[in-house]
Amino acid sequence: MATRLLQEDEYLLVKQKIKGTQKVSKQALAQYYQQQPNSTWLGVPFLLWVYQAGQRSFRPAAIQQRIAQIEAKFDTKIAAAVGDNREVQRLQQRRDKKLKNQEKYLTEGNLLMRYGEPPTIYDPHQRAATEQYLLAHLHTRGYFNAQVSSSVKLCDKKASITYQIEENKPYVLGELRLNTPDQAIEKLLQDHQHQSWLKKGDHYDQEVLHQERERIYELLSNHGYFSFNRQYIRFDVDTTAADNAVVIETAIDMPATGQAHPIFHIDQMEWDFDAEQAEEATKEQDTYYNGITFRHLKRQSRPSVLASKLALCPLQLYRKQDLIETQRRLSRLDMFKYIHITYDISDNGKLVPRIDTTLSNRFQLANELGFQVSHNSGLPKPFYKFSLKGRNLFRRLELLELATQVGVEGVAATTTTKGFAGSQTYSVDMSISWPQFLLPLKATTHAHLEQLRPMTKLSLAYAFTRHPDYTQDTLTSLMRYDWKDQGRGAYEFTPLRIELTNTRRIEDEFKEQLKVLQQYKTFEPSWGSLLSFKGSFRDQPVSDTDPPHSLLEFLFESGGALQNFIDLRKIMPKLAHYQYIKFDLGYGQRIPLRPSTVFAYRMTTGIASAYGKEKVLPYSRYYFMGSSNGMRAWLPRSLGPGGHSPPKKANNRQAMGQLGEFLLQGSVELRQQLVGFLEGALFVDAGNIWTLHDNFRKDGKFSFRNFYKEIAVGTGVGLRLNFKFLVLRLDVGLKLYDPARPLGERFIGHQLFLNQPVFNIGLDYPF
Repeated sequence: MATRLLQEDEYLLVKQKIKGTQKVSKQALAQYYQQQPNSTWLGVPFLLWVYQAGQRSFRPAAIQQRIAQIEAKFDTKIAAAVGDNREVQRLQQRRDKKLKNQEKYLTEGNLLMRYGEPPTIYDPHQRAATEQYLLAHLHTRGYFNAQVSSSVKLCDKKASITYQIEENKPYVLGELRLNTPDQAIEKLLQDHQHQSWLKKGDHYDQEVLHQERERIYELLSNHGYFSFNRQYIRFDVDTTAADNAVVIETAIDMPATGQAHPIFHIDQMEWDFDAEQAEEATKEQDTYYNGITFRHLKRQSRPSVLASKLALCPLQLYRKQDLIETQRRLSRLDMFKYIHITYDISDNGKLVPRIDTTLSNRFQLANELGFQVSHNSGLPKPFYKFSLKGRNLFRRLELLELATQVGVEGVAATTTTKGFAGSQTYSVDMSISWPQFLLPLKATTHAHLEQLRPMTKLSLAYAFTRHPDYTQDTLTSLMRYDWKDQGRGAYEFTPLRIELTNTRRIEDEFKEQLKVLQQYKTFEPSWGSLLSFKGSFRDQPVSDTDPPHSLLEFLFESGGALQNFIDLRKIMPKLAHYQYIKFDLGYGQRIPLRPSTVFAYRMTTGIASAYGKEKVLPYSRYYFMGSSNGMRAWLPRSLGPGGHSPPKKANNRQAMGQLGEFLLQGSVELRQQLVGFLEGALFVDAGNIWTLHDNFRKDGKFSFRNFYKEIAVGTGVGLRLNFKFLVLRLDVGLKLYDPARPLGERFIGHQLFLNQPVFNIGLDYPF
């Protein structure tokens, strides 16, 4: 079908490959292909078919005839309107608009052709050009004696090209020299020679030279060389040495003045706290603190607090990294609409940093309408949030926020009379946060910790939930510290979170199921205390050619730790108190295969164990399986634990959601752009949950001997509407291996399309 519309001497380019490489990656070389085969999804040239469908109905002659008709029609009308300049101008504009549309159809094709992808016709000239580009790239990698050839296979109107690479012996770095008349720079580079990218014996690579130039520039920029730029750095490469050795001389040129590059220190600093205000303040009204002049400060904040947020300090050596860090710290405060930092050079040859900021509104009202997806929900939950934010009310750069939120979620009630109903949640939250650690530390220690961009948050929240099976009130208070390291790590430490829960109403049938599941205590009035630590490490690429995006996350929770120090049962004997330990670990990665294709995977595990008198976990701390972000071939909370098969109710719905204390799950997904904002995906999910203790579900307890037989497997396809600012997702999951079925009958892949599909709607990518 793809070759049906080709001319007699045309061949569709369907495949290209590179053979013979040993050291240079084929992926790095593939970017130099001058022609790319048409994209495919699951082996199907979908976009090519779309283009050809439009091509069949494309009639250029008819469009040309239509253009001639439009011109003739409007020429007549314009001639009749001569003398009425306004009418003539209007007719000319209408004519030009119609002609522009027709010319667009003529040059770009009809709608299907524009959304589709034209066939890639094999071109021998482009093949020869690819050989030259491949050879040039090998030269940049040190393979100066490399050879590139190619061959093409023509069959059934299709062309396949093979590029044969002979790398031969690469050139390596031999003698390394440093040449600069500037003795201060020479000493600085020699002191940091161990950081150099150039190592004797390594393969020659031009990319390494770019990295070395950037290292030298950053090194000098962070040691006082404010006026230094990359153009002063050059590399003289000599390839005439024996034994394929390359002699590289790193040269640092002098300024046009012929004098040594100047080293700058910071002089007094100026900070215009609200640059939008009129210049009405006099010098007598300026505020001075530790070498910093604050303008328009008035009583809006304390100079000592503001100064603590600056990595730049008077009298210190200029460092570019201090400028970047100051910008980050001020941006994190959420106090300013505009932040701009410039430098002037004073008469004594020092730098005068000037910080201009524009204050955000002190009070801000916000409305937010959106969707949330929780780990145990199959559908996005719509919500409406109304909030009031107050900034810097106590002159310590704090943020005070009052928010109320209403959310609705469609859930399946466990009672036979309720059916599918809605669960509503109403919440009110008051929080205050400070851009520092609220800890009894010395001022010098607080100043040192500023590089972590610390934040302390206190919060008090009330939530009311009306579920078809129960009604619940929750009062929560917490204190949390969060910070970021100098890399890509982010951390949250909650030393204390206190939660009071009261269940007002429980449907009788739901109550009976709780008793059968031995989970009734999880809905008794309770008092919970929690300590947690959460961390994440992210590697976010700038583009598809950078290293793949990866994310490592972990969470440690200790529930009821306060009970070890204070016997809360004596204070509140009628409230249940949970004690447990929980640990979660997850790792995911996104690997670009092609500009429009991404391979992604995620692995997650978690364990939670209760101790103390109650021997149960809070209901929200159990693990569930099945959702739009997990096992997509199963309904929410319907999988597991282990090989347990929950009984069906009279209305053919599952009983109460299945709970577990140990989780193991992995997912892989192949994503590809189809057309415009439409993307397709093929996925496979595998995992399950298990209990750690004996209960009535004997086949639900984790066992090293049997757990691999109880790992469920599902697959499916999905569509994503990627609007950049928002990704809407629809996945269809089908079961491949169901551990709830009897042994010997669990693999149901042979009847894949006979299984009932599970539709999942979500926001953003699942991982």
